[in-house]
Amino acid sequence: MRPNTWGLGEPQPQVRTMVRARRRDYRRGLMADSIDGPAGEVPRELQQLWLSVVRSAWTSLAVIPADESVSARLVAEELVGLSRTFDLGAFELVDAEGVSVQEAGRMAHGLARPPGADPRVVVALDSPLAHPGAVALLVAADAALVVARLGTSSLAGIRDVTELAGSSRVLGCITLRDEGESQRYAREA
Repeated sequence: MRPNTWGLGEPQPQVRTMVRARRRDYRRGLMADSIDGPAGEVPRELQQLWLSVVRSAWTSLAVIPADESVSARLVAEELVGLSRTFDLGAFELVDAEGVSVQEAGRMAHGLARPPGADPRVVVALDSPLAHPGAVALLVAADAALVVARLGTSSLAGIRDVTELAGSSRVLGCITLRDEGESQRYAREA
């Protein structure tokens, strides 16, 4: 797989690199699971949602947190990992957390693809409510998944992110319920 620069001048890390980094973190006790493991380690509801989302017609999917306490990157890594586990085709993960408005503008051009193009792109974003760079990528993506944490994410925040993405383009909301699930996808301080 060739590195994709997405207009940033330097290659973005590939999915395999991110999996190795996650595994190292796991050995140090910072993560609960390895995404290269069996599908049984990923919550069943997340597997079911992803299998449903994959059937939709999109070439680029934005994974967006409803607030700052959740990392969309960790959720997006899980989703791309499930794609390999279930042999769902070619998917590319783009970590766009922390991108500036200028970088996002350049990256947005890379999301424009004809329907049915491979690989499909899963873009992990910061909350577009707090980071303007995420807005350009969110608007450029064909579809979106919202990630929220029960007890932390406000309903108003979820509604605002959904409206910003365009409610017809939001395919679902991943809600993290219990403490273990919430810690698994917590943003690193």
